[in-house]
Amino acid sequence: MTTATITLPFPLSVNNLYAGRRRRYPTKRYAAWRREAELMIMAAKPPRIRGPVAVAMTLHPFNRRKRDADNAWKCVLDACVRMNVIEADDQTIVRKASVEWGEMRPRGEAVVTITALER
Repeated sequence: MTTATITLPFPLSVNNLYAGRRRRYPTKRYAAWRREAELMIMAAKPPRIRGPVAVAMTLHPFNRRKRDADNAWKCVLDACVRMNVIEADDQTIVRKASVEWGEMRPRGEAVVTITALER
């Protein structure tokens, strides 16, 4: 069974990813996060996982502020798709998803483990 573990910067809330009313575009913060995440994925050299997967994410916040764990998924999964770690982030590919909170870390980070499932 193929598995990839990737450490990414602490994800932005889905509420901070796009700006604009008529024409939506990535915010500067999201563009910077995405660049850093893509560099970290390239450095990790994860295998490309085709077919259905289970994704487990441990969020390590950089402070004690309350956050919604579900707001972190979008940019993390989008980065994995964009960098060809997984094929897509829809329900036909991401069959299982879990998130948990870890200890605080100075810069904050998300540790993502992607495991191939049987087809």
